[in-house]
Amino acid sequence: MPTPRKLLASPPNKPPLPAARFAVHASADGLDFSHDESFGHVGDAFVAEFGDLAPSTGKVDHPVGYRIVRVERAGGVVHAFAFNRGREDAPASKYNHGGLERPVAAKFDPSGKALYIVDFGVMLTDATGVHPAENTGVLWKITREESK
Repeated sequence: MPTPRKLLASPPNKPPLPAARFAVHASADGLDFSHDESFGHVGDAFVAEFGDLAPSTGKVDHPVGYRIVRVERAGGVVHAFAFNRGREDAPASKYNHGGLERPVAAKFDPSGKALYIVDFGVMLTDATGVHPAENTGVLWKITREESK
């Protein structure tokens, strides 16, 4: 195979360091930044992690993704934010209970008081490929409870 030709005579700059790092195959997808004090974590990113597609995409040491994470804008520290109780590392359908399956997008409403999550829904994987289940997608709304 021939060596690709250069498109630029010289690179414009050195690539920057990443702002945060996610687990291999977590599939960090849609994100948005908090911008309202009443929700909290102003300036931090909220990222939807779709999750791995093992075994279709190869082996993983342990399941990853299937959740929403909060990434500190200063320092890039990743924190689990919304996940399935008792099983942070798997879609809800794996344990036959309700909850997150495969989040693909996270977006705050204009007020910044609600975070909406688009969840693709159930997607089974096996050695033959990926098998999405119809009518299993969900739109989640996350708001902060007021102190009592």
